[in-house]
Amino acid sequence: MISPPDTSHGTTFLLNRLFRLATSGGLAFVLRVGGAAAGVLMNVAVTRAMGAEEAGRFFVGQIIMITAAMFARLGLDSTIVRQIAAKKVTNDRRGMSDVILVSVGFTGMALCLAGSAVWLAGHELPVFWDPGGYQAVIRSTAWAMIPFALTQLLAFGFQGLGRINTYMCFAFLAFPGSVILLTQLDDRFGIHDAADLMLAAAIVNALIVVVAGLIWFRFVPPRRYSRSIDPRQMIADSVPLLSASGITQGNRWASQLILAFFASPAVVAALSNANRAAGLVSFLLTAVDSVVAPRFATLSSLHRSDAIRRLVYQINGLIIAVSAPIVVLVFIFAEPIMGIFGNGFRPHANLLRILAIGQFINAATGCVRCAMVMCGHGREFRNAIGWSAVIGIVVALTLTPWLGGIGAAISAAVAASISNVAAAIVMRSVMDINVFNPANSWNECFHQILRLSRGAKMRTDD
Repeated sequence: MISPPDTSHGTTFLLNRLFRLATSGGLAFVLRVGGAAAGVLMNVAVTRAMGAEEAGRFFVGQIIMITAAMFARLGLDSTIVRQIAAKKVTNDRRGMSDVILVSVGFTGMALCLAGSAVWLAGHELPVFWDPGGYQAVIRSTAWAMIPFALTQLLAFGFQGLGRINTYMCFAFLAFPGSVILLTQLDDRFGIHDAADLMLAAAIVNALIVVVAGLIWFRFVPPRRYSRSIDPRQMIADSVPLLSASGITQGNRWASQLILAFFASPAVVAALSNANRAAGLVSFLLTAVDSVVAPRFATLSSLHRSDAIRRLVYQINGLIIAVSAPIVVLVFIFAEPIMGIFGNGFRPHANLLRILAIGQFINAATGCVRCAMVMCGHGREFRNAIGWSAVIGIVVALTLTPWLGGIGAAISAAVAASISNVAAAIVMRSVMDINVFNPANSWNECFHQILRLSRGAKMRTDD
């Protein structure tokens, strides 16, 4: 006889199921936590090894590298994941190879232009702006962005294949890990300032690209381009995603770049460190997005809208449950957390508190971006978040000259919050998914408890 569901056991099974979903079996969760920790440790290592001034210069170079590499990839990131995930369903290895070949070809041409532009900017910077010694590090960034962009491109290919552990390593661990290593070996390599460190990181990451390529060929053996995909269609699909990625990067980094105009590199370093620590509030969202992106793409190709809706609600409930206590802890222990980067950063604890609020709102809306982009609503997502970057920049230009780092932090939190809230509103209209109503997530979790409890009880009785 089958007993009624035991919801206490069901809760345990549900949490295990959801954490398996978020962690891809456990190792991906460890790697994602390691990636978040590596980002924080990179800031700690750079700040302690070079001091606040040089650290601020390095972080500005890193922002330029990430942004320029993102534009050089032409918005192909999500397109790669969608295309490869769809071709994996039919085991079309030739098609997967074509996707990467076309992506690398377009990105290589764009990198030549973007690298030249960044290099010239490093030389001509004093003509229109006399910052605190950023020219040299920007010139080094022109070289570092090339291997960084290619590593990220291959990482998204691994994500489309469902090789989440490999994706995590190259997307989140490769660059921070290389920088941490170099800061520990700076005396041997003659690394004296931020420009030297960025150039050394470019060399190490060039080797990482080679390793990533060899691993890719293991999963998808190299083949000649077979014209199984239309390059023009790939670019057409990627253009809305490029603008959406640009807006997302603007929301994340514009406040720090604007602060560099009005404050010393040391203050920029404080904001960068606070931003890195605040990212721990929403790290689970990033981990979940990384795991479920190919799943959303697959469900979309199968037109399983109900399954997509259930998945979004399950993820949303999990993320809120995990992020809420983390943001409380960050508020309470903001000073000790900032002290990890050096005692001189403790007075900047309020920067961390402000940014943590923005990250919590970002996390509370769940996997809005991932679900919309992977399900073919990239254009709607771009349109939804378009004004958030403009508002964030206006707030930054208004408050930063007046309040310094605090004003920049407020603008970053405002931009991040408006962005995801606007996207969630549009998601409700185009996908019939309402993440603003907690009952949706809790009802789905409750039904999942009943299903899992019933299944577990049947197995026990058998």
